Amino acid sequence: MVYIENNSNQKYLRYITNKWNLKHNPKSVIKLIINSTGLELKHRHFPNLGTLKVNFTKGSIFHRSFLANKKNELLAKAIGIKKNFYPFVLDATAGLGRDAFILSTLGCKVHMFERNPIVAALLFDGLNRAYTHIKVSSWLKKRLFFSYGSSFKLIKKLKKYPDVIYLDPMFAIKKKALSKKEMNLLKFFVGNDSDARDLLNFSFCYAKHRIVIKRPRSLLPFFKKKVTYSIKTKKYRFDIYLSSQKKIL
Repeated sequence: MVYIENNSNQKYLRYITNKWNLKHNPKSVIKLIINSTGLELKHRHFPNLGTLKVNFTKGSIFHRSFLANKKNELLAKAIGIKKNFYPFVLDATAGLGRDAFILSTLGCKVHMFERNPIVAALLFDGLNRAYTHIKVSSWLKKRLFFSYGSSFKLIKKLKKYPDVIYLDPMFAIKKKALSKKEMNLLKFFVGNDSDARDLLNFSFCYAKHRIVIKRPRSLLPFFKKKVTYSIKTKKYRFDIYLSSQKKIL
């Protein structure tokens, strides 16, 4: 339930709310807005948290995509991109889709799963706008895809199992670690992925080569003894599990 703000684009508003079964609640603190630049969310009581929106063709993510290559992107190393190998990646906790977009710019085919209907609506809106952008549409439609629903269910419907399953779940960490306003807003209405451990374990049945999970550097791995190796940044850590290992639980 969200507060849906009336605007001039009523046709698209009805389409979005019907597709994701979003109901108007005048008391909700989360405000859904559709304007000339797309779909966005705001907190009605705390505007200082900023605006939550998916935009692959502007801002820092667009700039990063032009600079990204196999050498300077630790994400590429974690996923296992090599000279002649661009793995098919399942992003099982897509969120705002930024890492998935970067992987697609590097040459990987990426299928995103997202189960939160509000985040899914934002992701759908941003992806479809990017599909029409002159600088990325020609290759993005061939590499980046999205499905709404639980990864536990959707993965079973894939015609082809992924080479890599990528996980970037939300965790309860100290507010000081949440430097970006949009991350505070995202955590506010999405919460934590309490079943992340189960999803990691579940992924061993379906990933052909590896599972990669992104975690805050300060948090311990879910299965420390099973981590093949880790790649660390200042704030985050990519734990890599080879799928040749047996299911953990």
